[in-house]
Amino acid sequence: MKRTIIYTISLFCLFSIYSEANAKGIKEKVADSYYENLAYKKAIPYYVELAESKKANDEIVRKTADSFNKIGDTKNAVKWYEVLYTKGWATTNDKYEYFLLLRKNGSYEKSLIVMNDYLENGGFATDFIKYLKENPNYLQDLQKKNAGKYKITKLNFNSPEHDFGATYYKDGILFASPEKRGERVDVKRKFAWDNTNFLQLYYVPINDGKYGEPEKFTFAKKNKYHDGPVAFNSDFTEAYVTRSNYSPKGRLEKSAEGIVEINLYLSKKNQNGEWSELAPFQYNSSEYSIGCATISHDGNFMVFASDMPGGVGETDLWMSKRENAAWGSPVHLGEKINTARRDNFPHLDKDGNLYFASDGGIHGFGGYDVFWIPGFLDGKDDVYNLGAPINSEADDFGFIYNSDDATGYFNSGRKGVVGDKGADDIFAFEKLVSMLEVQVIDKDTKQPILAANGCFKSEFGDFIEQDIKLNDQAKFNRELTAKTYLVCANADGYEPGETKVVLPKGKFVTAVIELEKTPEPEPKEINCPEITLEDIFYDFDKYYIRDDASASLDDLLSFLKEYPEIRVNLVSHTDSRGTHKYNEWLSQKRAESAVNYLVERGIARERLTARGAGETQLLNGCADGVKCSEVEHQVNRRTTVEIISSDCVEVNKRLNKYLIKE
Repeated sequence: MKRTIIYTISLFCLFSIYSEANAKGIKEKVADSYYENLAYKKAIPYYVELAESKKANDEIVRKTADSFNKIGDTKNAVKWYEVLYTKGWATTNDKYEYFLLLRKNGSYEKSLIVMNDYLENGGFATDFIKYLKENPNYLQDLQKKNAGKYKITKLNFNSPEHDFGATYYKDGILFASPEKRGERVDVKRKFAWDNTNFLQLYYVPINDGKYGEPEKFTFAKKNKYHDGPVAFNSDFTEAYVTRSNYSPKGRLEKSAEGIVEINLYLSKKNQNGEWSELAPFQYNSSEYSIGCATISHDGNFMVFASDMPGGVGETDLWMSKRENAAWGSPVHLGEKINTARRDNFPHLDKDGNLYFASDGGIHGFGGYDVFWIPGFLDGKDDVYNLGAPINSEADDFGFIYNSDDATGYFNSGRKGVVGDKGADDIFAFEKLVSMLEVQVIDKDTKQPILAANGCFKSEFGDFIEQDIKLNDQAKFNRELTAKTYLVCANADGYEPGETKVVLPKGKFVTAVIELEKTPEPEPKEINCPEITLEDIFYDFDKYYIRDDASASLDDLLSFLKEYPEIRVNLVSHTDSRGTHKYNEWLSQKRAESAVNYLVERGIARERLTARGAGETQLLNGCADGVKCSEVEHQVNRRTTVEIISSDCVEVNKRLNKYLIKE
């Protein structure tokens, strides 16, 4: 793919070396001079001729392979790395690069052979290699991950050259391309790296879904060298342009090593629609590159790519926050996002999700893949590969997304496009699905429930997926077609829970399921065996409390006051004299008299129940028609206590303290 943004730019005047005489031949000297000055396209013919001759050696073949790799010709790069490898000239670094290029070209099985050779000969097990060994089938998963979730269209305005860096502007898109569309080509002024024209900006208007012809776009001051890509704010009044580094006087600025870096420049549009002169971004430097910026919808955050000090890879992603109209110091996005290789082409959508390209991701196809971080501006940093069909064996990058209509654009070097020269082209897509992220938490503590399982149902309650395992934040996510769902969860010790979610097309939606703990089963209360209150007797045919019965009731009173949670039934019994109906009435009155006695002394009435048992539970044989003494009848006239409890043994122990005997 186009290396303009990924590598530094070198502009130089090639000096003659033909008169020099040393051990190297003239052709090798010429090739090396081009190579050292980053003019790889010009160096290649010389190196290929040397590599195919008897003068070939490991250095010549390595530079041949690397030159093809630098200009994005991975097919020929693989060819010459293969020569290095088969002749036994490949170093550990050569083997790793060969391994990556094989994957990028789709030779996955062969790449595993080279990988194992690399490891057996002292190669470092990178995170990518560790992941690959632990997940040997991950590519198949990526290839089917998003089947049917995107509709992709290649655009008719692509040229045979590299067209990339699409960004939204007004009613169309702006992009960068070295193609001189309808212009006179300056053959003397070429980008030495791959001998192409320098990047220019083009605007394509869109009317009723139809793309117009690309139109040249310039800011206030025309640039003779690289211009693009561009980042606009949401109302298109500010533009951050990636371009070759130059001084206020318009002269190119070089680093200490003679390299012309790329930097960001700001232009503002006035009320007349005119763009101001470009002003350098305050963190620009001639010693490193800054470019490919993206601005958040509210204009307060900028994410960009840079190889400035403090990074971990060839290019890393950094973020700056705008405060008081000025951009704060760049903050590195960390190693969970950045890799040891190239991380580039960031894009913040309207909802604060971050998309970017990386060729160092541990779960990619091999070249640049598009990754995304849903909820990035909300502090989230979980990185996901978009999978096929957005990603392919070729470089895929420059992803931008309009969440209002679930459409966007991206770049790809995949085959079968306009020109078919391996150049990058711009593709349009329509996203047919939404991302739903669900977290399961405890309703009371609001803490994540890691042991929970998730599930999805249709809006009618039919299961779509069950037993979904959660991650270390008690979350699970799925990309689903836009409609209504029931998301559900369950966990041991909790009641199942679910919530209704309406997914609009192409959105990132979060949902929280709060689970309630399963309540401890209420102890089943029963009426414990009756306990007779001694010395609570009644005169024949009377229901008032006798003076000699109050002591026993006072014992019960003390017990109930000490244990306010206990409830009791007071049951009154009569002897057999009198009719059954009368005795039922009389016993009820006696029980109520005992209850009233306790209520008058402070016991809540709702803790007490009065029940008359009549003559149904005689303690001796003094039934109807049986002759008994008054003493024997007195035994049957009594009041008993039924304690209502789930633990009769325990409450009986408590009663024994009050000398109430069964």
